[in-house]
Amino acid sequence: MDQQEKNNELQRLKTMPYSEYLLTDHWKKKSYNCKQKVGFKCQKCNSKENLVAHHLTYEHCGEEWGKDLICICDECHKKEHNK
Repeated sequence: MDQQEKNNELQRLKTMPYSEYLLTDHWKKKSYNCKQKVGFKCQKCNSKENLVAHHLTYEHCGEEWGKDLICICDECHKKEHNK
């Protein structure tokens, strides 16, 4: 993939609806890498069950930086969204 194709793909990812973005291979890889980086455990309660990558900010959606995501379990994820 040349640079122009990469730029086009990045623009596509950044502008698609969030629900569609979460189904992309790009997001699945980012999510997996986030979980792997912390040893597949929740960064809030240390659970190893039902892990998700949670956006701390949506500012860089499509090209998330390492600090934009944390790995948390589904229960902690629900709590994050109910704050």
